[in-house]
Amino acid sequence: LTHLNEPSVLHTLQRRYDEDSIYTSTGPQILVALNPFKATGLYEEEMMGEYADLGEWEQNFGPVKQASDRSLPPHVFRIADNSFRSMMKALHADG
Repeated sequence: LTHLNEPSVLHTLQRRYDEDSIYTSTGPQILVALNPFKATGLYEEEMMGEYADLGEWEQNFGPVKQASDRSLPPHVFRIADNSFRSMMKALHADG
């Protein structure tokens, strides 16, 4: 989401819901989630590994551009991985 006005947000959320893409990102720290009212397969261990691998890549080489081969769609696993890595970085910086 690049434009945060009501029509734009509603249109984007409806389109992503129709595509079974329940997560929408409005920036690196904000994730909007829709309830799909059905199983999605988004929480499998393989999916978690993909986002952990992406976090490892970004930690070593820098942020991945959205259109690159390594980019993944918005997901709660990405937010969790980024939060964990930031927490660990701060812990090691203090210690």
